[in-house]
Amino acid sequence: PLPPGPVECMVAYGYLVLWVGAFVWLRVGPLYDPPTTYPLQLCHWCGAAAALVLVTAHPLLRAMVYFCGVGLCTQAMLTPSLVEGPAQFPFWFFWATHGMIVGVAAYDIAARGYRPTLRAFGWACAIAFFYVLFVLPIDLVTGLLSSILTAATFVVVLWTVGGAIAIGPARLGLELPGYLVFAS
Repeated sequence: PLPPGPVECMVAYGYLVLWVGAFVWLRVGPLYDPPTTYPLQLCHWCGAAAALVLVTAHPLLRAMVYFCGVGLCTQAMLTPSLVEGPAQFPFWFFWATHGMIVGVAAYDIAARGYRPTLRAFGWACAIAFFYVLFVLPIDLVTGLLSSILTAATFVVVLWTVGGAIAIGPARLGLELPGYLVFAS
């Protein structure tokens, strides 16, 4: 491939600055939310890879961007699952990231003549497999901790709100504390 031109470098480095700045700001800013502000989603890494494709044209990165850009990110752009609106930064970062991936994949095909091979597909599958090996344990542990904390909070709220209920004859004075916990 030809060496990158000044526009390619400007787009690549500009996006990488945006990418690093976004995740630093999301970690310390008002929108901090661990499930969404850590760069654990495949599209986040594909966005960084797309920027690197513009300046390096590395074959592994090209395969990753092509197959994720054409296969995954077009779906994300057609059916976005956004909870933020246009007034919030994550909305625009979503579109910048997915647009970067799809745009670089299309540019790599149309302008640079990239033609993926079966071997490139194998590398893209291997990258996705190792990504899953890395992210799945994190996802499972955070999901388990979230479930445990939710259940504990539910029990504490029911115990507090429910109070006690008298059982048996009133003269015996038997009470069941936190009866809503047992009723649920």
